[in-house]
Amino acid sequence: MPDLVHDRDAAWALLTEWTKGEALLRHCLAVEASVRAYARKWGEDEEAWGNVALLHDFDYERHPTLDQHPQDGAPVLREHGYPEWFVRAIQSHVVGTIQFLRALPWPARLARVAEIAGAHHERLDGSGYPHGLDGGALNLPMRVLAVADVYEALTSARPYRPALSSAQALEVMRPDIPRRLDRDAYSALEAVLEERLPETPAAHAAVDDALRADAVIGRHIR
Repeated sequence: MPDLVHDRDAAWALLTEWTKGEALLRHCLAVEASVRAYARKWGEDEEAWGNVALLHDFDYERHPTLDQHPQDGAPVLREHGYPEWFVRAIQSHVVGTIQFLRALPWPARLARVAEIAGAHHERLDGSGYPHGLDGGALNLPMRVLAVADVYEALTSARPYRPALSSAQALEVMRPDIPRRLDRDAYSALEAVLEERLPETPAAHAAVDDALRADAVIGRHIR
């Protein structure tokens, strides 16, 4: 019988105990496959790192908020007997993503992609992660991305709740303005949603929003 860090059946059992949504399960499997490939390429322990990847978001459905995920999953992993290095690897996966993005050969105009993408969980009051940046360190693209990320999460269906409507999502976000989320970025999002054409099919709504976003944000923020 393999030890715990090499026991994929145990990792899969824990993942499926905590995760019921197909989309998140597929995400975890995709990350596992990628990390296994990297481990093979670099001569690392494929089974152990594959299980780290498989479990990196295991608690997200139960702990979906900034003050819960991924830190609240750590005690669960420890209770199951996973060693501290394994737990810390999972806790640091946000930072790992930033490091991976930094290593890619971006063209000059996209040189700040890693910095901006890595800050989408940061908040103006310093309560976000992974670095606890506050408003003084968050530029406009970071602030816009943070608002967009929260909106996308709220308007996506989860196993524990249906997707919220745009109006419901804006209402949920409103108490965080301006303490945690940027007021101008939030107002720009409202403008984008208000300008969506009534006859636009739902399947194309996100594309239409993306096409309008630059012009609308330009008018409302710059």
